[in-house]
Amino acid sequence: MPNLIFRSVLGPVLLLFSSICLSVQAQEELRSIAEALGTIEELDLRAHVEVLADDSLEGREAGSRGGHAAAKYIALHMQKYGLETAGDGGSYYQVFGKGYRNLLGLLPGTDASLKDEVIVVGAHYDHVGYGSRTDSFGPYGTIHNGADDNASGTSAILEMIEAFDQLEVGPRRSILFCLWDGEEKGLLGSKHWLSAPTLSLENVKFSINLDMIGRLRQEGLSVYGERTAAGLREFLSSANRERLQIQFNWDIQPDSDHYPFIRKQIPTVMMHTGLHGEYHRPSDDIETLNYVGLQSVARYVARTLWALADRAESFRFRPAAMMESETARRTFERFAPPFSKRLGVALDPEMRAGDRENGLRIEKVLVGSPAAVAGLQAGDEILSLNGIPLQTQEQLWNLIFGVEKRVVLEVRNDSTGESSEVQVRLGGSPLRIGLSWRFDKGHPGLAYITRVSTNSRADRAGLRPGHRIYRVNNEVMLTDLDLQQELNEAEGLLELQVESRGQVRVVQIELAKPAASQESESGHP
Repeated sequence: MPNLIFRSVLGPVLLLFSSICLSVQAQEELRSIAEALGTIEELDLRAHVEVLADDSLEGREAGSRGGHAAAKYIALHMQKYGLETAGDGGSYYQVFGKGYRNLLGLLPGTDASLKDEVIVVGAHYDHVGYGSRTDSFGPYGTIHNGADDNASGTSAILEMIEAFDQLEVGPRRSILFCLWDGEEKGLLGSKHWLSAPTLSLENVKFSINLDMIGRLRQEGLSVYGERTAAGLREFLSSANRERLQIQFNWDIQPDSDHYPFIRKQIPTVMMHTGLHGEYHRPSDDIETLNYVGLQSVARYVARTLWALADRAESFRFRPAAMMESETARRTFERFAPPFSKRLGVALDPEMRAGDRENGLRIEKVLVGSPAAVAGLQAGDEILSLNGIPLQTQEQLWNLIFGVEKRVVLEVRNDSTGESSEVQVRLGGSPLRIGLSWRFDKGHPGLAYITRVSTNSRADRAGLRPGHRIYRVNNEVMLTDLDLQQELNEAEGLLELQVESRGQVRVVQIELAKPAASQESESGHP
């Protein structure tokens, strides 16, 4: 009996102690990651770019003396931060073609069961040398330094190598840092490695390609390949602590080193900040780069890389991505026709109802709306609905969207100052939240919002057509029926995890007990 009592008391204590230890361990890990990412700095990125895009390297053409000098600089950096050699003959180099050189360095994983799995992160370091009619927009015969293309991506890789060296404990999977040569001559470096890999391709679970990431502008960061694995968009967005504006592009084109990996059916993404007037010209020089933006992108990629290398399960390749395109994206992202206006008025945002002296003042009545048909005019004040005194605009709209077709409004006329009852036949149907959606076949559980009714709960919470819902009350809704049921039956505080342009936020909507007569929220094509 004493042993039984001892175990019954000690068991919960040990469980609590274990959870506390795990919590402390997790906090230490997060602190270590944050500190490591903090070593990726604007000035260090610029210093790498200044070396790689210096005139002395003569444009880093593959196989040239400038290209070889760049390769030596990269190899020394890999050696300095302790990467294992992953090239040929115990070196960082993989030599091929006409003196071309890939640079390959391995950070071994820390988990016994996962360390053989590999995440590849790469960028091409070559450029076009002095330029020619086949690879330059001119003028030809002048050094093309390629600061953005692709000293920017190369510098980010070098800074990530240093950052991961700062970690107290590395990720569970291994990371292969790759600097490709010969990209400008037809993706030669990445193609060669995939045809003659220095480690088993079966163990490569994901790849990231960085190409021209030094010119971040208002249009943001373009990400290609997010359709190559189900659920990848949510994963990439969740890593976006830098609040980058991300454009997810569905095109898969043979225009950089991500393409050969996708052809090998390896889930892959490419990061890119867009073309510009200096592309493949001598004017692509160090002073044209946005180094603050480059720092943000590099830190985002490093965080994404960590999460990929440390997550419990690997992503699986999604073959349908090869058949999708920007045309398919635009078709999927079309909006539905607007909901019918329930009332059709705009209210003065400064007016608040709280007593009989101040009603909700109508600022505008839409032509042909239910309000216009009922004779309401700009300047009229709404005092009550179906005998319920109105305290706030929110109260009015919640009632409008919750009742059936007919309501009685107590209205004070603007010109006479007299109050009267006005019957209004509302448009459309009752909508508890006020939105419709379309599910994404390439991302289980992703509901794309196709329309939002003006002044509805969804509208007032800031939801807009084009936003994506990933979770409702922290649960994934896999079907239309699941989402309809959750939205129509939830009570109290409803929490939606919503993403727009790669930024994830939680939207909260306060809900009363659902009315029995209210129609169901539903998705729409």
